[in-house]
Amino acid sequence: MAKKLLKLSTLLGVVLVIFLLAGCPLTQPKFTLDVSTEGQGDVNLAPAEGPYVKDTTVTLTAVPEEGWKFDEWSGDLSGSENPESLVMDEEKSVTAHFEERAPIPTITFDSVPDDVCGNEKFDVVVEVSDASTVTFLLQKDEETPIEPIDEVKSGDIYTVTFEAPDLTENKNYELKVLAENEDESNTKTTGVYILKTDEILPQISLMEFYEMPECNATSTVIEFGVCDETAIDVNSLRFEVNEGEVDYELGDIGEYCLTNGQATWTFEDIDCKELEITMFISDKCGNEASRTLTLDIDNVKPEIEYVTDKGACSEEVQYVEWKVTENCLIDFDATTCCEAVDVEFGEWIEDDSGDRIVTTIPATMTFNNIEDCTEFEFDVTAVDECGNEAEQDKFVVDKDLRDPRIRVYGFLNDEYFTPHLSTLVSALLGVYDLYLGDEDATPININTTYTIDEYEDIQVGDLIGPECDPKKAYYVWIAEDDCIDETLIEYDNVCRTGEKVES
Repeated sequence: MAKKLLKLSTLLGVVLVIFLLAGCPLTQPKFTLDVSTEGQGDVNLAPAEGPYVKDTTVTLTAVPEEGWKFDEWSGDLSGSENPESLVMDEEKSVTAHFEERAPIPTITFDSVPDDVCGNEKFDVVVEVSDASTVTFLLQKDEETPIEPIDEVKSGDIYTVTFEAPDLTENKNYELKVLAENEDESNTKTTGVYILKTDEILPQISLMEFYEMPECNATSTVIEFGVCDETAIDVNSLRFEVNEGEVDYELGDIGEYCLTNGQATWTFEDIDCKELEITMFISDKCGNEASRTLTLDIDNVKPEIEYVTDKGACSEEVQYVEWKVTENCLIDFDATTCCEAVDVEFGEWIEDDSGDRIVTTIPATMTFNNIEDCTEFEFDVTAVDECGNEAEQDKFVVDKDLRDPRIRVYGFLNDEYFTPHLSTLVSALLGVYDLYLGDEDATPININTTYTIDEYEDIQVGDLIGPECDPKKAYYVWIAEDDCIDETLIEYDNVCRTGEKVES
């Protein structure tokens, strides 16, 4: 019995020792870990479950959502290590702070030349957003990158200047842009074709008129062609003219040559002027060549204006002036069918103060042996160097250098007077016939007896007018002229009765 008690007490002692050494879980303190977040993200715990037995080590891992990043811990943890651990020796709380990530930088090539020439400077324009640092490099395979010689930033726009290397052959290069911020980076590339170094002008192999136009033409066609050992820049082709407009077609386009090009040059109202057309074209290295053609054109007719009074009909000598508007007047004339007119031209006087030259042409016209009332028609012509002749109405001059002639006059007896002209002329015709062919004869007064050589005495007393006491009287005459315009009769009381005779 004693032995059994001893064994039992020994066993209890061993068990007690074990509990003392291991600690009794039922009596260990446990602590809670309170975890919170600011921003968008979570925190993973290991071990995951709490509360935690005293002195348990817990690992905290901050997991940000997309577009966010972990910043720092606060509370019973500090710093920005992630993951981070803490020992649960008391109640603890931790806050994980998250913040938005910077966006990935964007890179846009706004302006990059398709090709440039060796030894030449060129600009590229690139838009870069959301970047704190931007790097530009020009790269050819494993060769040393070429850095820009200038860089100008305006907002998100970068204008970067490079100097192309000196090349003996054409090469493809790569423009590389690296954009970075505190969180992200982006790289974008584009090609730049660099031509060999070229300082030789393009060779204009052809520029000539398709058909030589007449001097009074209003348009012409020009053929052209050009070649260059590097590359032709067809976009640089242009034409400059001092008159008119040019439309052109490029023809066949190759890398080194442009052939079969045609330009249509139109022009209007050109008064005797040298026209000039110049073609300009460059290669892709900026070397510009030019060639000029000239053309004499006069497609405007002279214009004639008569500027002086035509003068009196009775003037035998008349001074006249014409003004001719024409830049290249070579001939002027005024002619009529009659030899009775002499035309003598004076010195031409030019006035070039306006858009066109105005030439004053004076002339003296002498009308010879003009008997009576003659109309002269002059053909007036003005011709320029191109053969254009003015369109002008005939120039008409009326001349009458002889006075009207009264052949027969006097009073008629009442019984002989008739209002019919033909009958009246017959009554006087016997007297009038004596005058035919005698320009200088004195007019016959029918109230007088005349004796004319080679004729018998002509008695005309039977035609004599009334006495001084008539109630009315008839006065008649025969006048000779081709252009009688007006007749004026002046009279008085010839009988001295004190009363004026009324018509």
